Amino acid sequence: MTGPTGAALGAQAVRGGRGGGRRRPPPLRARVERTARLSPHLIRVTVAGPELAGFNYPGPASHFKILIPSVAGAPLTLPTPGEDGLVGYDPDAPVTMRTYTARAFRPESGELDVEFFVHGDGPAAQWAIAARPGDELGVSSPRRSGFALDPAARWLLLAGDSSAIPALGTILETDPAIEVTCLVELEDGQDAVPFAARRSEAIEWVIRPEGSAPGAALREAIAGRARRLGAGSFWVAGEAAAIRQIRADLLDTADYSREALVTRGYWRGGHSNHPDHDDGAEPID
Repeated sequence: MTGPTGAALGAQAVRGGRGGGRRRPPPLRARVERTARLSPHLIRVTVAGPELAGFNYPGPASHFKILIPSVAGAPLTLPTPGEDGLVGYDPDAPVTMRTYTARAFRPESGELDVEFFVHGDGPAAQWAIAARPGDELGVSSPRRSGFALDPAARWLLLAGDSSAIPALGTILETDPAIEVTCLVELEDGQDAVPFAARRSEAIEWVIRPEGSAPGAALREAIAGRARRLGAGSFWVAGEAAAIRQIRADLLDTADYSREALVTRGYWRGGHSNHPDHDDGAEPID
């Protein structure tokens, strides 16, 4: 995600151990080391800090939470663990939380790369645009990988919109030992950034026509490649409504099994609080 790239998912604030509902391990404090504008809309922020020794990277397409001040320039106040070592969540605290993909983690240097696809005026995108070395943020530790290759698959079709670029990059870098096709929908062709992967020849950039719905061009591109011989797998992520259409196409029209298909709704048009556990299987309002 920029998530889970990727694009920002969900918005919550946190406060000490007093919040109700689910309680989690406390976030890790990190600081910005450097930033890089990879394309007109994609920013890589590299963060580091001694607490990142506790960051667990479980594998490709894994996502985690970032916590940033709700007010630009304000000090970062992270939740304080309670007696059980966990923190609670409180929507009144001055911290905003978003979900992103761990683009890369280098434990030997303690550096974590997070890529932000900036569009609109969301707080995480604005934070990434303004980020400077020394700025602080909190990060959670991912719990599981978001991708696992089916050992019986003979081919793999990856697809996503611009929000999925970081996750797609992590999957391609595993260099699956089967035929791979990767379709990426963009609004702006200048955002076709090179992937540092040996499978870069598998990438096809799909430009979304002006005025068309998010995911429409991606859906068409997938439909043109969906009917294939032999066992294969799909991993598709992007705008939630489009993901449901693509999922229905593959299950109903192309007649693939649910076991062959992984879909992820990373964001939803017109909404700023889309959940980070959307697998595209349930209806949305």
